[in-house]
Amino acid sequence: MSETDRQLAEAWFRKAENDLLNARNNLAADLIPFDTVCFHCQQMAEKYLKGFLAWHAQPFGRTHDLESLIALCGTIRDELTTLREHANLLSGYAVDVRYPDAFDDPTWAEAEDALQAALAVKMAILLAIGDALDPASILPKT
Repeated sequence: MSETDRQLAEAWFRKAENDLLNARNNLAADLIPFDTVCFHCQQMAEKYLKGFLAWHAQPFGRTHDLESLIALCGTIRDELTTLREHANLLSGYAVDVRYPDAFDDPTWAEAEDALQAALAVKMAILLAIGDALDPASILPKT
């Protein structure tokens, strides 16, 4: 892997960690925008998948389609195709949740499920990369 690929992947992972921070901060608020939590969970999963593809210098284009990103990741590590169930849960939160007439407002339980699905994607990606990634390199910049 080139240094450029590594830096791009780490940048994707840091952005994903910012989405995780947004989701967790919102869940801890007095007033919780569950649609926003679910959106950031979808974004976190998407960015971890894109980071994994960047890590492996695999082009992916401009997409929010988690299924297609998982399929690409599966060409590198077959076990990542098991993430499809999480993609199915998160996919509607990419675009539809942002429009009032396309999606019912998510509930607390749905936001929690979205967070768990996004965290499962994160863990699978980090396990697939292994020790080659320094965890400190993906912490959000302060």
